[in-house]
Amino acid sequence: MRRLFLLILIFIMLSTLCFSQIYLSGAQSDTLDAGEYIVEDDIWVESHTLWYLRPGVVLRFYEGVRCTNHGALYAMGAEGDSIRFESFEEGIPWRGINLETTNYRTKLNYIVVTGSDDSGISVSPMSTMTLRHSRISHNTVQGDVALGFIVTHWVWIP
Repeated sequence: MRRLFLLILIFIMLSTLCFSQIYLSGAQSDTLDAGEYIVEDDIWVESHTLWYLRPGVVLRFYEGVRCTNHGALYAMGAEGDSIRFESFEEGIPWRGINLETTNYRTKLNYIVVTGSDDSGISVSPMSTMTLRHSRISHNTVQGDVALGFIVTHWVWIP
């Protein structure tokens, strides 16, 4: 009887871990491992802070929610294992990624940004960004189809 009770308890614990969703909001830092994360309110990276996303991370944003970077954002996906920024519910837009002026570099490799109503990625003056092997598509700006990202100020640094 005790053995059966123990097996049931272990099954319940494992099923809770397997099917639970992780919710995010507010200031972000440290590292996110592969998995699905539900972004229920605005998230941001504060100045002097690194937020590192590993391959396989999927961030699903509720309507009107935005990701803003004031620090260092490294979204380092891999070929065949990208990092996804997308709407929680298809057809219900989120607010996109806003890269604010910062002294830190943003590195975006093998990412997919889709379903936002604010261009996908907006790059503010004096932001430094590396974008490689990525797709920014199916985003809009005030009802129009966006090109993918908006650069509000561009300075070429050889």
